[in-house]
Amino acid sequence: MSNCNGSGSPVAAVTDPCALLPQLRAAFYQLAAGQVKAVVRNGDQWLEFQKGDAKTLQHEVRRLEAICGASRVGAVRVR
Repeated sequence: MSNCNGSGSPVAAVTDPCALLPQLRAAFYQLAAGQVKAVVRNGDQWLEFQKGDAKTLQHEVRRLEAICGASRVGAVRVR
């Protein structure tokens, strides 16, 4: 089984992915800006993303934005 840090530890349980979305988005922007790694806290668990995982993190952010209705990209409503 694969996990986000490759260390063989169990994958962290996320009970509310929509609540975690802002932290994941911030982690993605940190990696995109050149930081070597980003760490996200999920309760008492810590998820670590490294530069090699930036694409995976970006995909997850976009997926959750679609699910949670939090997308910042897309159609603009004009009144």
